[in-house]
Amino acid sequence: MSALEVRAPVRAARWLKTRMLAADGTITVVLEGRLIGSGVDTLVAELAEALELCCGVVIVEATACRCDGDTLASALGDAAVAARRARCGLRVVTADIDVAIALDGAGISRTVRT
Repeated sequence: MSALEVRAPVRAARWLKTRMLAADGTITVVLEGRLIGSGVDTLVAELAEALELCCGVVIVEATACRCDGDTLASALGDAAVAARRARCGLRVVTADIDVAIALDGAGISRTVRT
């Protein structure tokens, strides 16, 4: 499977850079840096675009992103609702167990990569 990089970087805030990759009905939004301040708005805009384009699953790859679990869960809240309406999947990949716990509490699918 090869991935097509839609834009590089799609959006950038002061502390956060995002990239969007598309392959086989899956769109992966890659987060790099720290999710703080205007980075939340950057992520929300990125997810809105990904969900508009998606015909399968949107994956948020957050293993290279430092963030508070509650901040990420909050930023993903509207995207999770939009994904269900569009009949798309939304899944987060993280390496941080505290982020995973916050996502579980918000009812957002996640995978912990160690």
